[in-house]
Amino acid sequence: MKAPLLSLLLLAVLAVGGLAWLLARGGAPETPPAPVVAQSAARPEAVSDTPALERTMVAPEGLAPDSPPLEALRAGGRVVDLAGQPLCGLAVAVRGDEREPALAVRSDADGRFVLAVEELPCEFEVVEAGWCTVRFGIAQDALALDETRVVAARAASLSGRVLERSGHPLAEATLVVRLDAGSAEFFARSGGDGRFRFEQLPSLPKLELRTTLEGWRSDERVLPLPFPEELQVVLEPADSQGPLLEGTVLRPDGMPAPGALVTLGAARARSGEAGHFRLHCGWCTAATPLVACASGFQPAVLAGYGARVDALAQTLPPVELQLAGPALAIAGKLVGADGAPLKGWHVQLADPTALDPGGDARECAEGRVELRSDARGAFEFGGLCARAYTLLASGRERGSRVELILRSQAVPAGTRDLLLRAPANAGVRLLVGRVLDENGAALGDAGVGFGRVSGGGRVLARSDPAGHFEIADAPPGTLYLVATHAGCLPLRMELAPAARSDALTLRLASLRPFRFESTDSAQAPDRICALGADGIADLWALGGTLPVRAGSVRLRGGRSGRLSAGPEAREIVLYRGLRELARLPAPPRSADLDAETLLRWP
Repeated sequence: MKAPLLSLLLLAVLAVGGLAWLLARGGAPETPPAPVVAQSAARPEAVSDTPALERTMVAPEGLAPDSPPLEALRAGGRVVDLAGQPLCGLAVAVRGDEREPALAVRSDADGRFVLAVEELPCEFEVVEAGWCTVRFGIAQDALALDETRVVAARAASLSGRVLERSGHPLAEATLVVRLDAGSAEFFARSGGDGRFRFEQLPSLPKLELRTTLEGWRSDERVLPLPFPEELQVVLEPADSQGPLLEGTVLRPDGMPAPGALVTLGAARARSGEAGHFRLHCGWCTAATPLVACASGFQPAVLAGYGARVDALAQTLPPVELQLAGPALAIAGKLVGADGAPLKGWHVQLADPTALDPGGDARECAEGRVELRSDARGAFEFGGLCARAYTLLASGRERGSRVELILRSQAVPAGTRDLLLRAPANAGVRLLVGRVLDENGAALGDAGVGFGRVSGGGRVLARSDPAGHFEIADAPPGTLYLVATHAGCLPLRMELAPAARSDALTLRLASLRPFRFESTDSAQAPDRICALGADGIADLWALGGTLPVRAGSVRLRGGRSGRLSAGPEAREIVLYRGLRELARLPAPPRSADLDAETLLRWP
């Protein structure tokens, strides 16, 4: 009898121990995949070796007690291939993450990953060398770990040339590759010899390639697999091309400047051996400048040239663009209060010369307008016009890790010894305010935080039901305050160092969602823009996690994606080339997030 009794006692002890282990196991969170160093050539930043998931922070007032702390959010999902099968061991990061160092984790055997994020919603991408993200994973909720999927595929390169039918190369053509309307897009641009190269594309069948150049018909095709060694894209002149502008680009000494880039809005041309160029004008506003850029020289800028363009003319009077002189630069250093160099800070020109104001091209006459300081804290911007510029620098104070934004005074181009110094003992300040809609009603659960100089940012507080918010540890100096709320356009406002910060009012405009489609495929408009009482008004693209300011919007086959008009918009204007076709009333505001107005013409 003793042996059976001992056996029963032993089984009871094991059962109690097993139950205690299960209870302990059930109360512990699932261990996320360990952070790794990202190896992607497109995202070379180092990634933390230790998880940043253990910070304990107090949730701001107005946030539900059971909500996760805003700066310790965990979100994740799964990495899969196009067929939905899990992909193991691929590095995943938050798209657009500017943390230092950037964080990434590897997917586990089931493709799952969990990552610390600064704000929600956010997008995830694969940053593994030799792989491409086909679809970004959009995380709306920190708890929906199985619903967020990142689709990835093996990567391959593609090179080729863009030509006209005579074989002459076409420069500055934009090439976009995607799988379908909901997939990631890959961009390239043809050079002066018409050549382009995609360093990595998903190696998948049925990829769509679209090639566009102002004044030429778009080329749309499906890429063959495997990709050809060199792809030739031949463009035909557009039926709706605007007036022809011919002219000459000269160096400062009066000699021809071959190979110069000439731009008018989105229209591009290159000067030949004698400095001569031919440019078919496309859509532009009265403020659009005519610009010629050449390496080693200041750009030549004819401000407001768009006001001279006659949409009904066949040709415009010839022009002569003379480059103003040797290239100018602004160079300097970023240092802390102790004089130590500030490495890796973002530095950018706050007021560059936009080539396409009111349009969809984002280039500037100065070329590169954003960079990072080197190990000595040094930076240099070249190719500048002969005028003064304002610089913005952002980074974290070395001791407190407080994020600072430094703004320079107006700096004349040619300055070589600019010194931007971070303040000593920067400290923090209190921000208090309310978030309201455009009618003055309180907006609860609005996200409020700081935007980065180059866009993006993170949520630090959420407004309570009365619209009140409070941020207790705001850094001093210049701030970009960002507020977001479902059904509203995001607000981004600059807060000066001396501005009052204890009674802020953030007023958000409601969405005015719409789509456009043309019923006339032969003479369909190729661009739309919005007009307000004072000229061009904002349009916003609604395809991502947050609305994105879009300016004018190009149409594909006479159709748009989902858009919103800005609060000042009164009319939607339809264009084909430079010719205005019609004006439609701007869509109304809508409280329904899924509702949208369908605009048709004719």
